[in-house]
Amino acid sequence: VAPMSREGCAGIVRRMVTGLPTGLVSFLFTDVEGSTRLWEQDREAMAMSLVLHDQIVRSVVSNHSGHVFSTAGDAFA
Repeated sequence: VAPMSREGCAGIVRRMVTGLPTGLVSFLFTDVEGSTRLWEQDREAMAMSLVLHDQIVRSVVSNHSGHVFSTAGDAFA
């Protein structure tokens, strides 16, 4: 699977205006525990891990008809 690029601000705004669910919704927030330490210990391994993390989260969200509306570093919302 090819690495996925992160959405820019314009992409987030565009998705917020169209195509978001209405009614009863659920929210999933993620964060990689200890990520600052991990980045300091091995930047290359952490970068590869973050790409895999992003792919997994986006795949699971998509498979359940969800929407990623925000990313920041290693966090998703």
